[in-house]
Amino acid sequence: MNVDPLLTISAIISGFFLFVYISAALSWHRGARKIPDDELPGVSIVVPAYNEEGNIGDTIESLLRLDYPKDRLEIIVVDDGSTDGTYAEAKRYEGPNVRVIRKENGGKSSALNRGIREAKYEIVACMDADSVATPGALRELVYHLVGEDGDAATPVMHVWKPRNLVEKFQWAEYILSNLFRRALDGLNAQYVTPGPFSIFRRDAFERFGGFDEENITEDMEMAMRIQAAGGKVIHVPTAIVYTKVPRSIVALIKQRVRWNLGFVDNAIAYRKRIRERGGDLGYFVMPAIWLGLAIMSLLTYKLVKDLLTQTYVLVQSLLNGGIWAVIHPESWSLNNIAPQHSLCVGILQPHLLRNPCVHGAHCAHDRILREANGGG
Repeated sequence: MNVDPLLTISAIISGFFLFVYISAALSWHRGARKIPDDELPGVSIVVPAYNEEGNIGDTIESLLRLDYPKDRLEIIVVDDGSTDGTYAEAKRYEGPNVRVIRKENGGKSSALNRGIREAKYEIVACMDADSVATPGALRELVYHLVGEDGDAATPVMHVWKPRNLVEKFQWAEYILSNLFRRALDGLNAQYVTPGPFSIFRRDAFERFGGFDEENITEDMEMAMRIQAAGGKVIHVPTAIVYTKVPRSIVALIKQRVRWNLGFVDNAIAYRKRIRERGGDLGYFVMPAIWLGLAIMSLLTYKLVKDLLTQTYVLVQSLLNGGIWAVIHPESWSLNNIAPQHSLCVGILQPHLLRNPCVHGAHCAHDRILREANGGG
């Protein structure tokens, strides 16, 4: 039996890191003291929105249903120059707890920074305009942020009402991701403050700075900046938030490419400071992610190469054997067509060219024909 070295090494390495992460997740425990309502700090929730007509209403309604004292809560919707009906939809909710600000388009980070400057309370939450918070999410986040003296706190995220196959795939992926985040928290290695809903101490922005308006993954950059400076990012599994996800393969690929490019960019920018700080983030988690990206790239290369090889073989089999090659795929072999096409020797898989069957002699489909005719 032939064993692929790349797949074997990948399985061993993945198994090791999976064991570490599962162990960290299972050994994780977090509790926080409940804070009486009259001692809860005020919270300003900033919601940046760009062309979120049809979504922004659900988001604001979920925030108005939060189980949190209304006299200590403000919601600031920052319309980032939307060209649809986002601003009008948000304005319908304007009232004692909701303010709507309109600005020229400058990107999500620009809208977040504008909202932070407008915030009046000591805790600032940032929430995407396509997300929905459960009633107890904010209270749980505040309990842990205050009780554990953190700089930022992040929730558990689930997919909002998955319908098609792409959304259901992400629904399962998010469940596994939540286990991963719990493991990262056990290692004190959170490297993302998710956009769907994360809260910060206001003075964290004063100490570490606002969101980077040139960064393509501002939530990741902010978390790495806090970690690199010795701050504390907390994961709270009792705070649950739902987010809307890409509905098509193309949109999903675009999102994941952006996430991975953002990770590479930020990991390079903060690698030295995170390594100097030490801890599991610098010595274990970041190297593990880099190794995972390398393995993923090699496996992708292998998959594409094998796919091109088999496509070439299939086409040549069809050209040489006609419909018989379709009926009997046993003849789909480089051994049967490679001697007639020397190009594949150099660019496809030379290690397959070992069978003495050449130029059609004793090929699989000839053997099958003889057997069908009663031959030996």
